[in-house]
Amino acid sequence: MKMIKQLFISILTLATSISTYGFDSFGSISYGEATNISGMQRMLSQKITKVYLLKLNGASGEVFDKEYKGALELFNKNFIKLSENGKDASESVKTALKAEEKAWQEYMQAVIFNKEKNVDAVLKVSNNLLKKCHALVLAIENEGTKDGEDQEKINTVNVSGKQRMLSQRLGEYYAAIRFVKSHGGDTTTLESEIAKVFSEIENSYKQLSASGLNSSEISSTFVEVKSKLDYMSNEKGKFLSNSLSINKISAFSNQLTLLYNKITGKYAAL
Repeated sequence: MKMIKQLFISILTLATSISTYGFDSFGSISYGEATNISGMQRMLSQKITKVYLLKLNGASGEVFDKEYKGALELFNKNFIKLSENGKDASESVKTALKAEEKAWQEYMQAVIFNKEKNVDAVLKVSNNLLKKCHALVLAIENEGTKDGEDQEKINTVNVSGKQRMLSQRLGEYYAAIRFVKSHGGDTTTLESEIAKVFSEIENSYKQLSASGLNSSEISSTFVEVKSKLDYMSNEKGKFLSNSLSINKISAFSNQLTLLYNKITGKYAAL
C-alpha cells in the first residue's frame, strides 16, 4: 500500500523544469517514441484491470503481484515522462494530459484504494481511463504530423501499439465474465465486447502484417504473432464460452502483448 500511495503522490509532483527542444520533436523524445509511450498507457490501463479482476477471481501468488505492481509503476513513470516532454506541446496535448491524469486519479481512488468489487464499476473507470489515454495518443499523433513527422509511420505506431491494449483487454473481459458468471450475473454485454476485441485483433493483424514499413525483423515477429492468432482462432469457441483456464488466458494476453510491444518499438525507431 505504501508503494501505491507513493505512485499516487508522485504523479502530482512532476518536475517543473524542462529545456526548449527542437521543432520536430516532442520535448527530448521523438514523436514516434511519444506515440509509443502514450499508446502503452492504453495497454497498461487494461493490464492493471485484468490483473485486478484475476485477483477477484482468486488468482494469487508472486507472478500476479509482480505484474500488478510493475504495471502500476510503469503507468506512473510513462505519465511523468510524457508530462515533462509535453510542457511546450500544443494546447490539445496539454488538455489530453490533464484529462488522463484526472482519469488515472479517479481509477486509483476507485480500484486501488477503495478496492471496488463491482465489475461494472471497475470497468467503467477502466474504460474511462482507456478513453483518455487514447485521446492523448491521437493528440500527439496529430501534433507530430503537423510538425513534419511521417504520417504513415506515426499512425502505424499508433495502430500497432493499440494491439498491445487489445491483447490485455481480451484477458480483462475474460476475467470479468468469469467473475460475473461465478456470481450468477448476466454476461451478455461482456460477451459482446470480447467478441469485438477478438475481431479487431484479427483485422488489425491483416493490416499491419502487410505494411510497407515492415523490415525483415518486423516481418519475422509477425510470424510469431500469426502462430498466437492461429491458436486464438482454433480456440475461439472456448474463448467466447469462457471455458479456458484463467492462467492460460492471462499468459496468452501477455505473450501477444510482448510481441506487439517489440513490433511497435521497431516502428517507432524507423
